[in-house]
Amino acid sequence: RKISSADTIDSSSAPGNVDYATSILRQRANRRASLELASFMRLLSNEMPQEAFVVVETEVYKRVFSLMQSKATRSDDRLAGVAAVDALLSVPSSNEETKAIRVGNALSNGLKAPHADYEFLHAVARAIGRMAFGSTNVDLVEFEITRSLEW
Repeated sequence: RKISSADTIDSSSAPGNVDYATSILRQRANRRASLELASFMRLLSNEMPQEAFVVVETEVYKRVFSLMQSKATRSDDRLAGVAAVDALLSVPSSNEETKAIRVGNALSNGLKAPHADYEFLHAVARAIGRMAFGSTNVDLVEFEITRSLEW
């Protein structure tokens, strides 16, 4: 069946349980919004003075990480946070090493979250996989893969 924007979330289902069509629609919406955020942050990194960009970047990451750590019954906020982190991986940072550490810690904590569902864990694992492309992130990715295999 073709998924259209007319499809809606069935609120009568149990919390955390969504059908496949809803999951795909949510992924598309999160991806679209996160790519817009990444594009905007890329623009700001090129146009703003360094000191001002540091302030904006810090606030954006603080809000994105708070979305990832949301303890809401539904995983919408957490998934939106992971999508934003995933998109922001390619955006230049005022301090790449600090960004890698903070993002790595947030994703690692996402894997350990007691309220995580499979859709959330899949999104976190995908973002960690994308981090593997950065040379400064190899240790984190290796550690998480080893820990996952031991589990």
